[in-house]
Amino acid sequence: MTTSWLELKRPLEPHVAGLLRDLDEALQIQGVPYLLSGAMAREILLHHGHGCASGRKTTDLDFGVTVRDWASYEAVRAALVAGGRFRKDGKETQRVIHTDAGTGLDTRVDLMPFGGIAGPDGSITWPPDGTHVMHVLGYEQALASAIRLRIGKSRGIPMASAAGQALLKLVAHGDRAIRTRGRDAADFYELLRHHGGTLTDEQLFDAYPEAMARYEFRPEPAGAWILGRQVAEMVDGRLSQWLVAILAPGARDRLLDGMLRGYQGIEPDARASEADVLLAAFERGLGPD
Repeated sequence: MTTSWLELKRPLEPHVAGLLRDLDEALQIQGVPYLLSGAMAREILLHHGHGCASGRKTTDLDFGVTVRDWASYEAVRAALVAGGRFRKDGKETQRVIHTDAGTGLDTRVDLMPFGGIAGPDGSITWPPDGTHVMHVLGYEQALASAIRLRIGKSRGIPMASAAGQALLKLVAHGDRAIRTRGRDAADFYELLRHHGGTLTDEQLFDAYPEAMARYEFRPEPAGAWILGRQVAEMVDGRLSQWLVAILAPGARDRLLDGMLRGYQGIEPDARASEADVLLAAFERGLGPD
């Protein structure tokens, strides 16, 4: 499979670029497959990579790391700390703190374990007491379809593609919508709104010609349809069941509410109509119609 590279139109902040280099070096030495995910991946893809308006602000970075078990996960954290640029967070098991050598700035880094560590249903149970359970469905698919974020002349940071990010955001919304107050749905909406503008003419007119024809050459709903089709090409039966549940009538309304939460007071009726149209286009791309 050909690897897609993301060339930045807007530079990253120096401490973010430094963090990516430091983490990549450490995990390459350990031989740990990983990818950049979360809200920073969305911001880098849309704002820095394609020149879209900046979305929901975030200062944390999230990474998925492939591990067999909790001992392997702790070995990854220990390797990062041993390099001298990261330290463990005193409160959060999944978090390390990166101190940038050039700026001295601290940045929180969350490491999401997936792979063999997950149970048959795609869930993980956090130590020490096992009371915190969450699902990591979609990470393996996102890793398999990851793009490469170019840092410097030759370094390529694996990052979830737009479809990979959309899949992870939908799973996260279904898993923890109340706890995150709709942030995952809001990020999904940003990906949905801007996907048409991130696609090349070849993707819009050649790879998915039915999308532009279906939506009378309007790139926004065509892009949302293509995003749905790209997600459909990634998922297996178990993930399909998750998506069906997330997009079922009552749950769909909650997803729409979360998508619009960041736009309260900004032409609410027009924005709600747009969100519904784009979500419907995504659903048509996702499933047979």
